[in-house]
Amino acid sequence: MSKRERRMKLHAANWLALTPHLDDIEYTSLHLLLSHACMSDGDLPDNRESLARLSRCTLEQFEQAWPAIRGVVRDRPRRFDHGP
Repeated sequence: MSKRERRMKLHAANWLALTPHLDDIEYTSLHLLLSHACMSDGDLPDNRESLARLSRCTLEQFEQAWPAIRGVVRDRPRRFDHGP
C-alpha cells in the first residue's frame, strides 16, 4: 500500500471520549499529528517547531496546546494498522 493510500482507523467512540476537553487548537493539532504519524509509519519530529508546523499553528499556540496532547502523541503506536 502506498503512502497515498494509507488509512487510519478511527474508532469514533474512543476518539470522542479522548477529546471532549480539548479546545480547537488542541483538537486540530492532535488530529493532524496523528495523521502525519500514520503517513510516516509512526515517526514524528522530535522538536516542537516542526510539530507546530505540522499542526498548522504558531509555535506559541502549539506550546499552549502541547500539555493537553503530549500524552496521546507520545503513547501512540509506533506502527499504525492501516486497514484494508
